[in-house]
Amino acid sequence: MWYKSLLITFLIIAYAIQGQGRSDHTEGDYLNKFFRDQFAEKSPHLDISYDEQKGFHTIQRSEYISRAEALINIPDHYAISAWDDFDLKREILTTLLDDQELYKNTDIIALQYIVFGLRLMLASREIKKSYGLLPQGVLGFTKQEDKHFWVNVLKYWEQARVDDLEVWSEDQLAYLYEFAHYQPDQVKSIKSLLQRVVRTLQRNKRLSRAIGNTTTDLDELIHWVSVVKSRNHGLDFQLWIDIQGIEESFGSFKVFKERYQPFQDENLELNRRFWKNQKVNFLLPLIDMINHHQPSRANSAGQAQDLIQFRIDRVMNDGVNFLTIRLDKAFTEEGQEVAYTYNQFMLEPFVLLKHYGFTVPNNLFSVIGFTIPNGLISIANQKKSACEEIGCSDIVDLRGDHSFNLKKHSINRNLLNLLTVEFLKGSEKDIIRAMSEYSAQVNGVLECIKFYKSSLKSYQKASFDIERIQGYNEQLERMKGNDRKTEADLRRKIMVHEVTLSTKQVVQLNEIYALKRGIHLIWEQLFGYLSSP
Repeated sequence: MWYKSLLITFLIIAYAIQGQGRSDHTEGDYLNKFFRDQFAEKSPHLDISYDEQKGFHTIQRSEYISRAEALINIPDHYAISAWDDFDLKREILTTLLDDQELYKNTDIIALQYIVFGLRLMLASREIKKSYGLLPQGVLGFTKQEDKHFWVNVLKYWEQARVDDLEVWSEDQLAYLYEFAHYQPDQVKSIKSLLQRVVRTLQRNKRLSRAIGNTTTDLDELIHWVSVVKSRNHGLDFQLWIDIQGIEESFGSFKVFKERYQPFQDENLELNRRFWKNQKVNFLLPLIDMINHHQPSRANSAGQAQDLIQFRIDRVMNDGVNFLTIRLDKAFTEEGQEVAYTYNQFMLEPFVLLKHYGFTVPNNLFSVIGFTIPNGLISIANQKKSACEEIGCSDIVDLRGDHSFNLKKHSINRNLLNLLTVEFLKGSEKDIIRAMSEYSAQVNGVLECIKFYKSSLKSYQKASFDIERIQGYNEQLERMKGNDRKTEADLRRKIMVHEVTLSTKQVVQLNEIYALKRGIHLIWEQLFGYLSSP
């Protein structure tokens, strides 16, 4: 039997040498082929390709995908979460529960992110220790096919580009505060919580050996927490049970436990006690490769007109349970990129950057808020009505502060055009005479707009951000992947200026809308004057 042991040892060493010799480019090619094969198997309509700038992105393979048709079928046990059972899970939860001050004063969802990130980090480390194999119990998968799938998913997540604010350095955040004018309390990082969680877990000898000295360098764990935060799907606990095909009664947990690992008898009560039946955050591999979508059109209320969302259905096919992803609109163009949006409330530039780590040029859902101290008490009476007419204020009470949210959507263009046409019916002589008599009102509107602009405090000109974006992009082009740390720094500086530019565009557009409204208000009054007998 000695020769079998020798053969196994030889194969392991050969595998390790092969893995060490594989270049990043070769690894990328391998993962690209692997995920293309996965989409070919699990999706009747989607293909996937890799782009150096975008990373993985999905494209429409069929000429037509009808509304609510299944885009991709994922085995339901591939949905993993912090609720699942895994090596060290019980020790992690019980150790955190022992620190009552930490547990009672911490958001459960934040703890869920951290425990989930720990789970993925430890699994990734075990794969490296095992020469690219997934040891038994690390993620709870027993079939070789499932293990092979997850080895590649974890490799992809390990090298995936994450740019949400959790992974930003102190210098990069300082750049954000300086140019985008956001404050540290708006970022609300969980890094300090993560450090405390790690210190608590290191009181346990076994956990301390597994986690290592991450109190001095948290970059690895922060990366995995960001993978969870930027790719997770959240469901209420009861919906999570429903999607697993379970009835609502507590007795149905028996069925759930038999089929689904996190609710084994020994861990059921611990899970319920620790997570308090709050929202379940879970990852669906492959679906996270379908890009985030930024709607391209907004209606007059600033709502997305081409919002694409998805729903998850549980179906059975040939005795296997799948989670089926369906989008809420049809796709009619072969070769187009297929993407979706999480929800209507996550489209604002800073929110996208903070939670998901990306920005969108010319984001139509940019919003700027500003406050006029002491209300509008400083505006002369003759200007208050003009300010109210052109939409630069909602005058409810002149005392106290007034806050406003401005968006990029404009006023009704048809109305403005109609007023313009009506105004042009007058003769040149009448227009000159009317303009002379209404000059005081013209000045009143212009003064109101001047006050409006000064209240917005738009800082530098938009050209400043455009020049910075162009300059940093040129530096990135010259680097060509030679220094990932410097690339990340440049990429995040570009994001800062894209967010800032979006804000300034809101200011500029609202100035234009206000001016147009003021001018047309005057024209409307002039038309009334010219039409009077």
